[in-house]
Amino acid sequence: MDSEQISDSLRNDKIIYTGIGLAVIAGLVLGLEAGSESLLGGDEVEVTLNIDDGDWSTENMVVEDNSTVLGVLNTSHQVEYTEYDMGAFVTSIDGTGGEEDYSWLYFVNGESASSAVDRNYVSEGDNITFRYLHSNETSQYLN
Repeated sequence: MDSEQISDSLRNDKIIYTGIGLAVIAGLVLGLEAGSESLLGGDEVEVTLNIDDGDWSTENMVVEDNSTVLGVLNTSHQVEYTEYDMGAFVTSIDGTGGEEDYSWLYFVNGESASSAVDRNYVSEGDNITFRYLHSNETSQYLN
C-alpha cells in the first residue's frame, strides 16, 4: 500500500468512527429525552381506586406522582364533572350519575375528601374510593 492509499484508508476509518460516535451520542440523547420525565422528577406512585356504584370495583394503578384524584379517575373511567370556583365535582362515572337525590362522594384513605377532585393530589399508597350515595347517606360525611 502506498502512502496515498494509507491516507485514504485512515480518512475512511475516521469517517466511520465519527459516524459511529455520533450515532451513539444521538442514541444517548434520545434515550435521555425519552426518560427525562423520570429523570426530572416524574416519579410514579401506586394508588388503589375503588368505585362503589352499587357494585364494587377495585383497581391498583401506577400513576404520575403529580396526578390529581380526577386524573387518576380519568385514566380508566369515563367521567363527567361540573366545574365550580372551588373545583370540579364528579357528576357521572361510566354513565352512573344524574339521578335525583344521588351524588358521587369520594374518600382518600377512608376519610371524606376536603377538596375538589381536581385539586387533591395523590400520594404513594393512597386508597381512593368513589361512592354513589343517596342524599340520606351523604349527610353523615359532609361537615
